[in-house]
Amino acid sequence: MPKREFSNSQEFEDCLGQTEEIIIDGFENLTQRPESYDSQRVKYSGKKSTHTHIALLFSDKKRRIYYVSAL
Repeated sequence: MPKREFSNSQEFEDCLGQTEEIIIDGFENLTQRPESYDSQRVKYSGKKSTHTHIALLFSDKKRRIYYVSAL
């Protein structure tokens, strides 16, 4: 299972083990438009011209996933 958070940099390094290369990727998932104006500002994506959740993913070339951020 991929981790959701690391308490320090040592824990992150231990999770990676002997991995030489890490691929960092960001992605956006569509969501309904929030009702409050402040939530709309946070969730709006100018790139997609809609409201999205943004997340990060760390993986390697073998497609092993080490980290997925919360949406």
